Amino acid sequence: MQLKDTNLHYLLKQLGLTLNEADVYLYLLSRGTTFGAEIYSDLKMDKSSCYRALKNLSEKDLVYKVGEERNQQFSANPADHLEALVRAEEQRLKDTKSALNQFQTLFSTYVSDKKNKKVTVISNEAGHRQYMESRLRCKSKLIRDLSGRQTASIYYPDYDAYMTDYISRRVSSGIFLRQLNPCGDTDGKWERTSKEMLKEVIELPKDFEAPASFSVWDDTVSFSSKENGEQIGVTIHDPLIATLATSMFDFIWNTVK
Repeated sequence: MQLKDTNLHYLLKQLGLTLNEADVYLYLLSRGTTFGAEIYSDLKMDKSSCYRALKNLSEKDLVYKVGEERNQQFSANPADHLEALVRAEEQRLKDTKSALNQFQTLFSTYVSDKKNKKVTVISNEAGHRQYMESRLRCKSKLIRDLSGRQTASIYYPDYDAYMTDYISRRVSSGIFLRQLNPCGDTDGKWERTSKEMLKEVIELPKDFEAPASFSVWDDTVSFSSKENGEQIGVTIHDPLIATLATSMFDFIWNTVK
């Protein structure tokens, strides 16, 4: 027997459970103490996915094991154990909101201070090329990128040729790109997940439209947007700004994923 309720699944997803974890947890709540084989058989779930879900639920204190390992059963903790996840999620959202407010304040200060040596203005082909090339010096070997509905191709007479060469150099340097793309923008030549390009892409929900793009790597974060039909941007070299941008990106990435 499987407890199916889309509302319950939605609520559990908001608390950080995957679909498999929600299925297993709701099943155990309705069924009681059960062998693993029964769980994945009844749920028509492959064995490894089921046991991975059980392991994660156990780490979240939502499931506990009964008996010896060779004859082990699983049982769900009472639903009130979800309260701990609720409190953790509330705190996470509170911390993210605080980080966003702090980030906005700091960002406004940096941008308004044109004499700040930590800020580089990005404009036209030379500025954008300088920004792209600076990412190839990424020491952490991971670039996080949130893309808006805009393209930098206007900066290049032959964008495809530049990107082919650029990606080749990025890959040879072992730099991985993790990218969040607007809904419908993940099937292009460059906007897709690819092992060869050392790139993982996740599509944002339809109702999530980023007003600007940003990339973050090491102690640097770069923003770009359109103004009067032309792309403009700034690159900020500051560990605090970069840490805040990284936290925001990871929060969105993990939530959407």
